[in-house]
Amino acid sequence: MKKNLLLFMGLVMGFLIILTLRPIDTSIEHASSIEAIVDSIGSNEGAGDISLHIKGSDIAFCVNQGTSFGMQNEVLSSLMEGKAALIHYADHFTPLDPFGRHRYIIQISLAGSVIFDENRDPHFILPH
Repeated sequence: MKKNLLLFMGLVMGFLIILTLRPIDTSIEHASSIEAIVDSIGSNEGAGDISLHIKGSDIAFCVNQGTSFGMQNEVLSSLMEGKAALIHYADHFTPLDPFGRHRYIIQISLAGSVIFDENRDPHFILPH
């Protein structure tokens, strides 16, 4: 009985590790999207992540290592706060965020212009 329980727990842990470590699909074809007003912009200085907070939502939409792509919190705030943005994000489940409070941004469009695209180089371009 004890052996079966340990085997079962090992299988469950292995499954959770696989779910945690699987790569995120960053193709725009498999992305979900939301068009909403950006309430505020935040950043994580240590990791370099940029987060967008949407009006009326408690979900944080994050650009992984956004500062390394040239994104600056102050510039994004003046550009996006209070404006409608189209955000494409990965529809991805991970045990690290079981309730989906953080979404991985693949593409951001503002006033019809793409300003960030995970799959393009350069990733971030200020609109003209």
